[in-house]
Amino acid sequence: MNQDEKTLQPPAEFPVGMPPLVVIFFLLFAVLVGGVTTWFFQGGMYTSGVVMLIMFIPLLLISHYVLYVVPGRARIMAGTDGVLAMADPFVHKAMLAQEVKQAFLSNLKRDQDVALVEKQSGMSFGPYRAGQYLLPTGATAMVLTRQHRVLCLYDGDTYLIVGPADLDGLVAKVEEILGRPVAEVG
Repeated sequence: MNQDEKTLQPPAEFPVGMPPLVVIFFLLFAVLVGGVTTWFFQGGMYTSGVVMLIMFIPLLLISHYVLYVVPGRARIMAGTDGVLAMADPFVHKAMLAQEVKQAFLSNLKRDQDVALVEKQSGMSFGPYRAGQYLLPTGATAMVLTRQHRVLCLYDGDTYLIVGPADLDGLVAKVEEILGRPVAEVG
């Protein structure tokens, strides 16, 4: 290999899965439905048991897909050129490093400037958010987070608000990409 050749570094990947508390809630719900269905069958109420199976098996399968599979694919990638947030079909936003005018850490619950006022499209369940939101300032934000503490990137037009499981790792990578520290607000 020639020393003049640059080696491409793969982008750092930060998953944004559903928070564990939401998954535990879903599993408890599934156990409850299973228990009630078993109780119906053991009590001789076969019609009620069959109705429970017909109603809740598809509901549990759809819930599993929406609450576990789709968020499990959500990713934030930070490479030498910038940051990419992907949570199909709700979020697909790339922000190049040279476009970033502001980069700061914030808290969605405490900072009124980045409070999510209205969901224009997307999904939210517990602290998980993926989609396009309207902010109090009237600006649009593409949001992909599993927590209230988030990294906000602003390019003069749109905010990219992200909060993966390893937020500190993402902040360190973004600081490296931008060549400047990320401010702490709120």
